[in-house]
Amino acid sequence: MTQGLCRLPRSRVSPFATGIYQGEKNQIMETVSIEKDIKQEHVGQAFLMVSKVDRYNGYHLKHIEKLPGGLTNENFKVTVGGSDYALRVAGKGTAAMINRPAEANNAGLMAEAGINPELFYYDSETGDKIDAYIDGKTLHIPDFQTDEAPKYIKLIAKTLREVHNSGKDFKGEFDFIEEIYRYVQLVEKNSIKVYEGHDKVMAKLSDIQAILDKNPRRQTPTHNDPLPENWIVKDDRIYLIDWEYGGIGDPIMDVAAFSLEVGLTEEQEQLLISEYFGREATPEEFAMILIDKFICDALWYLWAPIQMFNGKPADFYWGYGEDRFNRAVELMNSEQFNHYLNILRK
Repeated sequence: MTQGLCRLPRSRVSPFATGIYQGEKNQIMETVSIEKDIKQEHVGQAFLMVSKVDRYNGYHLKHIEKLPGGLTNENFKVTVGGSDYALRVAGKGTAAMINRPAEANNAGLMAEAGINPELFYYDSETGDKIDAYIDGKTLHIPDFQTDEAPKYIKLIAKTLREVHNSGKDFKGEFDFIEEIYRYVQLVEKNSIKVYEGHDKVMAKLSDIQAILDKNPRRQTPTHNDPLPENWIVKDDRIYLIDWEYGGIGDPIMDVAAFSLEVGLTEEQEQLLISEYFGREATPEEFAMILIDKFICDALWYLWAPIQMFNGKPADFYWGYGEDRFNRAVELMNSEQFNHYLNILRK
């Protein structure tokens, strides 16, 4: 998964090491360029994955370059047969948190719909995959502080509406509250340290669950992780990548999560909502958006310490989770939040 209030900085492109690869068929010596700070284990995994793709038969991997970003997995740009592809090596411990067979199904369906890049290889056990490399602009939070922001917001609203109304046979269900409780079990089972006041957030979540039980949410195909770095713009098209958390779920969560991840202004959020619904949101719909923002932050603040338990660096992940925890607390204590909760209680 790629996730967050902020993203890992874009890595500097290091000088490339030159390797010699012995061709199996023609026995010629071929040069392979590999970014020098890529781990040897990832180089080996890249060669192994490429060897399993029928379309590469007769071609060799010629270039491996690390792609920026990514908080869960390692992502690379590889060149095979004169074409570029995006290759992902799934992160350690993700099998306990992600439904990989469901991701394979859902990403494939979205590739057929032209929303996700074309998928060429997927290992349903590990989550390793290869898909088309889109040579476009990956969005970041600062892009929504430019004159191009309204264009991006409209494209994103249109795409989310297409996903939610696609009627595609998505596999797996993704309920954020159920995921939160699953993360809580992982935290408790492994005695993972979380943030002081976590119990109060869980108490508010229990209150929200009771409200939602009386207000069933529409269930559709959903992405559930639509942060800016999962959107790639090329010409007048936009692609939504990384379907690790995709499944049947609450479509309003995608709208709320995108606004939350980018930090949209009130005016920008109104544009997103009006473009998505084709009108202004009702008070009940806006209440759901606020609830989903709270639930989203609750999930990812628990996710961060689990990543640390799986070996990710504490100096980044603890602060990342703490920021999300503090924002969830601030929202749940706000007058606006409780005003809209009361609308749904009636």
